[in-house]
This record gives sequence, structure tokens and C-alpha cells, in this order.
Amino acid sequence: DRILGFFMMTATGIIALLLLGAARLTKLADVIRAKPWPAFGWGALLLVAVPLVAIIVMVTIVGLPLGLMTLALYLAALYLSQIPAALLVGRLILKGNPASEVRSRTTLVFIVGLLALLIVGFIPVIGEAIGLLTVLLGLGSLVIWLKSGRRTPVAPPQSSSPLPQ
Repeated sequence: DRILGFFMMTATGIIALLLLGAARLTKLADVIRAKPWPAFGWGALLLVAVPLVAIIVMVTIVGLPLGLMTLALYLAALYLSQIPAALLVGRLILKGNPASEVRSRTTLVFIVGLLALLIVGFIPVIGEAIGLLTVLLGLGSLVIWLKSGRRTPVAPPQSSSPLPQ
């Protein structure tokens, strides 16, 4: 069960790295490392508040679709929250320098981190605690990153001829 989950998360993580960009996801791992307590707090708040708000909204007929969509996005966010945590763990294991990471190296860092989280997940009690911590930090890093307005700047395309001054 966990092995299948590892392969599914590996595929999902690699697709996310390709679609969203390694730099953006690495920024989320940087947030966890730089601000672990705020990330933990925001993650705990989201873990509890989002389902409660969604259920309250679903009480009305009009709010039912909104509540169901919120819960679906919430479940996706819970699943994807493992990616930044795995990137951080992999970076700590491989002693990676975030400035020098290229996409293929980031993929390796992600897989190593995810594998480490999988192995720790087999330890009774500690595995569950680390899994919860992974989700909390991943969710919280997303909130902090979005709140701070940190977007990875996209470099303008280089033209073949320089513009006249």
C-alpha cells in the first residue's frame, strides 16, 4: 500500500516539477526551512478550518457545490503538500545547494526525500507523526509563499539582436 503510494507520489511530484517548475516548488521547501513554526501553524489552521468551513457552507443548497469543490481542492492540497517537504528532506540528505539545482537534480532530490519519508513512515507512531508534520509544513509553506507574494520571476526571452540604446 505504501509502496504503491510512493510510486504514485513520485509520478505526481515529477509531473508537478515539470508543470509548475522546479524553482517554484523549491521555494516552498525554502519556506519550510526558513519559517518552520509559521508553516506549522498555518498548516494546522488549514487542516482543521477548511473542512469545517466547507461543511458549514454545504448546509445550504446553493453552498453545496462550493463546499464539495472546496473539499476536493483540500484533498488535493493535502496530497500535494508532501512535495515541498520531500524536496527539503532530500536536500538535507544530499546536502544540495538550492542555487545550483537544475531540474534533473531537483527530481533526484525529490525522489530521495520521498524515499526517506517512506522509510520513516514504516516506523510505528513516529511514521504517523512525521506524515502529519509533512502535511502541516507543506500546507503552511504554500500559505506563507502565497501571502508573501513570492512568485518565481520569469526571465524575458532573449532576442537575437540587441535593442538600440
